This record gives sequence, C-alpha cells and structure tokens, in this order.
Amino acid sequence: MLFLLGIFIGIPAVSGLMGLVKFIVEKLSGFHVTFFRYMTFSWTKSGGYSSIGFSPMCELRMNREEKEDFYAVVTFVLEMIIDIIICIIYNVLMIMLWKNETTDRRITAFFLGIGLWFAIYIASYFVFLVKAIRKRSSPLNKKTAEITTQLKNGCTFDEIDVPDHRSFGEKPSDMIVYLVYEFMKKLWDDDISGTEEVIFSMEKAVKADYINKPTEYLFAMSLVYYNLLYYYSAVKLNKPRADYFYGMLSEQLHGDKDANAMRVITAYFLYVKKDAGAAKSYAYRAEEALHNFPYRGERLFEDKLIKTMITEIHQAEAAV
Repeated sequence: MLFLLGIFIGIPAVSGLMGLVKFIVEKLSGFHVTFFRYMTFSWTKSGGYSSIGFSPMCELRMNREEKEDFYAVVTFVLEMIIDIIICIIYNVLMIMLWKNETTDRRITAFFLGIGLWFAIYIASYFVFLVKAIRKRSSPLNKKTAEITTQLKNGCTFDEIDVPDHRSFGEKPSDMIVYLVYEFMKKLWDDDISGTEEVIFSMEKAVKADYINKPTEYLFAMSLVYYNLLYYYSAVKLNKPRADYFYGMLSEQLHGDKDANAMRVITAYFLYVKKDAGAAKSYAYRAEEALHNFPYRGERLFEDKLIKTMITEIHQAEAAV
C-alpha cells in the first residue's frame, strides 16, 4: 500500500525535481522563463504571479533569443543525463535500504514507489523524444515552422497560407499550434463557417468533456482553451459552454495581462454576460497591451478583433 502511495506522491515530486533541473540547466545556458506552473502556483512573463487550479505536473517553458534550436538540443541532453544519474543514485540507495534488515521496509517501500515512478517518467521522455524526431520532418511540422518564421519576419495573415489541417492527416492532439494558427487565419479572413471544423478538432485535441466538465488543464494548452471560450462567446454563442470555459480559465485570464486574454474576457462580458461596461474596460486594456506581442501579424490580428468589439460596445451604448 505504501509502495502505491509512493508512486502517487512521486508524480508531483519527480515532476518538480525535473523542472528544477531544467530551470538550472537552461538558465545557465541563457534561457529565460516565459511561463511556469506547479501545484496551485503559476507565473507568466506578461502577468506575473497568480494562483491557479491544482496540477501535479510541473510545466516550465523557457526561451532563448539566439540559436534557440541548437541550445534546446544541448540543454535537453544535459537535463536527461542529470535526471538519469539522479534516478540511478536514488534507486540504488533505496534498494540498498530495502536489503538492509534493520530498516523498516514499509518506509523503504514508500520511497521505492517514488523511485519506480522516477524511472517510468524518464522512460516516457525517451518515447516522446523518438516520436518527436520522427515527426520533426513531417509536412505538418514544416508548415507550422514556416508560419512561425513568417510571423517573426513581420508577415500578416493576409500574406500567410494556412491550409486545412485535415490535409495533413495528423491526430488533432499532434497539431495544437497549427490549429491555433488556422483559427487565427479563419477569423482574419472572416471565414466564420470555416472556424467550426477547427474548433471541433481543438475540442478533440484537448478531449473537451461537456458532461463531466473537468476544470484541470495543462498550461501549455491555454491558447486552445482561450480560443474555445472566444468561439462560444463571440463566434457561435453557446452560453453553457462559454460559462464552463470561463469558470475553468477565469483565474488565469484575469492574471494574464496580454491582449489576447483581455480580448477573450471582453468577448465573454459583451456577448455572454451582456455587460457592455465591463466589456469596454477590458477592451481598452486589451488595446493598451497590444505592444506586448512581438510579431506584427499577431498585433494586427488582435487589434482587428478588439476594434470590432469596441464598435459594437459603442453601438450598444448609443442604443440605450
């Protein structure tokens, strides 16, 4: 029983330890934290510290301005070497304690459970690595990288081609970033009918459950959930679903100072809550935050959606 408890406790313990190793190695390599989430604590570069729903997994994303791809590979190898060494040392010590008859084996069993999870967690990393290497040269990944490069180079969505995601034949869970780009492209082109299939795939990617309505989610999936909330608020009004996603995301949204978060809140208060006053306040905050986006294409995209809502807010005020 204590062995199983050790495995359960090992989930947050091992994840936290590996997150710490990642932070130290990448910080020494010139990386900077963009977001961090662990337990009920979160930090983002734009929003600072906030409290968020519980998560046993440590999520840490760090970026580097120059030679990011090269250093990402180097740091990943170093992190894995350090993690494997720690795992081996830990498990050898626990096995030695287990063999020592003077040690209470119930306690040792607990720590062996943590060690087993440590080994499983590292093994899973190698499985994901093999899959990532195989898919690195896939048409989907090449197109996603191309779009990212175009945005970095100052292109707008008028100049960027985003083919239908179904043409790549990949599982929705393997094309999260691409789906976000495609949704942006559809909204930019005012292709409202085309957004429906993209949203359907996003729901499949995050396994959206509108019956049990779970509130836990990976921080890395935030943009997908932001899009789902915006869609069910501003594109295809569905109050129960909008309320569900807002309830799930409210703490993070209100702690996020970026324009996209403020734009999503604006849509929710304008179209779902019918509160033009609150929507107006968030819309202007969204406009003020536009400079936080480093890419021109993203700034213009957000500006278009925000200005549309501001116009509708003014119309609603004039009608009163």
